[in-house]
Amino acid sequence: MNRRLILILGILLLSNLKVTAQTTPTPPEKYLRKRLISKFEVTAGGGLLMSDTYYPNSDIRYGYSFGGGVSHAFSKTLELKARALYERKGSHTFSRAGYDIHGQQFDVTQDVTTNLNYLTISVMPTIHILPKKNVVFGVGAFYGFLKKAEVIAVLTDQDNPANNRTQTLTDPRNFSSKYEYGFSGYAGYVLQLSKKYDLTFMLHYNKSLTDFVDFYNTYQRNNVLLLSATFGFLR
Repeated sequence: MNRRLILILGILLLSNLKVTAQTTPTPPEKYLRKRLISKFEVTAGGGLLMSDTYYPNSDIRYGYSFGGGVSHAFSKTLELKARALYERKGSHTFSRAGYDIHGQQFDVTQDVTTNLNYLTISVMPTIHILPKKNVVFGVGAFYGFLKKAEVIAVLTDQDNPANNRTQTLTDPRNFSSKYEYGFSGYAGYVLQLSKKYDLTFMLHYNKSLTDFVDFYNTYQRNNVLLLSATFGFLR
């Protein structure tokens, strides 16, 4: 009787160990649950360039941004996005001044347009809220490298038209400003297309903390209100 009882208990113990071994995740499965890259993203958008300049008369212009990135999900609520973007920024300023040089009058207007292209790296900690986690917001930072620049200056002398001239500078080596950095705030909505694909519409406000300095002392500081669409796909 004791031998039979011991045999039954042994069989039950071995059976339990087998089930446990089958249900315990193997090391590769554990790794897959904590992927460094949770999702790949492709993004593009357009926006309003509302740059601050030294001169009070500045117009709103239009720019764009496109690129790609990756994200890492720490949880359903928090993820970290990293992106590489190609962006068009710039400004348009207008100023007018009068001069009297040795009794000769000068009434000069200065019209300066800048077109600046940056390769930008951005980091975006993002929080998901609401039960479906489909509303997102966050505050991040960016660092941009100036890749292409065009500064067009139109100088008009109202009293001496012979002094009128237009100058265009396009070589980035002519400018001391080679980069910019700043912060961005953003909020958006995630549209879940399937278990693996989603589409996010996001409104960004990007504010530069550096000045772009040209020969006409506009001291442009890029501020951009950008609306973007991002297609994401899980690994």
